[in-house]
Amino acid sequence: MALGLSACSQSTKPPTPLDRTPVTNGAPPSVDMGTIGNGEDPGTTSPPDGFLVDCCDVTFKLPDADGPGASEVSAVLRGAFYPLNTPDGVALTYANGAWTGVACMPMTYSGIYYYDVVVNDSAGGTYSDYRANPFAPSAVDETLGTVNTFSPVTSCSDASLTLYSTVM
Repeated sequence: MALGLSACSQSTKPPTPLDRTPVTNGAPPSVDMGTIGNGEDPGTTSPPDGFLVDCCDVTFKLPDADGPGASEVSAVLRGAFYPLNTPDGVALTYANGAWTGVACMPMTYSGIYYYDVVVNDSAGGTYSDYRANPFAPSAVDETLGTVNTFSPVTSCSDASLTLYSTVM
């Protein structure tokens, strides 16, 4: 896993939290993101225009729950605060039995995250299945169920950053 201190900058302020009204095409569930994680309003935790924030490139992995030939179509990492609360989240790719993605996580990030996995159903449609990595730190959220948790670090060489990419 490559970890390195980098300056993440944002040319425009990320949007405020998504309207979490469920829709049929795989949108996230209805969640008041201001009441989970550390309880702060996610819109105020995003870096302002041109602000540099110390962040670490962190690899996140979700083990394949269904095994080879599964019906999973795509996966996105989502969370309560920037950079995981953007409309697109962090896209994941599938390889070697796991969904994997990298996000430049602010060193002060303290909150929840989850994996939004789009799955084919038996009727030919798709649905979103919200999952947590069972090998990473977790908690139970009233709306989402089991979610993963991310804790602040003092350095990009902090050994705890490897927890988020553990798959067994």
